[in-house]
Amino acid sequence: MTTNKSYGNKIKTMNNEIKKKIISLETNIQNEYKIYSYEKLICNKDNDYPSDVIISQRECYLSNMEFEEIFKMTKDDFKKLKKWKQNNLKKKNRLF
Repeated sequence: MTTNKSYGNKIKTMNNEIKKKIISLETNIQNEYKIYSYEKLICNKDNDYPSDVIISQRECYLSNMEFEEIFKMTKDDFKKLKKWKQNNLKKKNRLF
């Protein structure tokens, strides 16, 4: 006979496994972008960007440290902003 306690333990185990998978997926997403220096990503008259860079997402190719220096916030905080605010910040920092 299965008790409520054993169901509770199974649910806790499943929740921990799900959390581990989510963390793993988040890490994979963060590692999806190759890191480039700000100087290689800023708008320039020749549009001379690395060939694998998605122009509309240039901010994603910055290292976390450089991103925070430029935008004065973390990438996660930036993602929480409304799209128009993100675009204004990208324009201000020559990444739009």
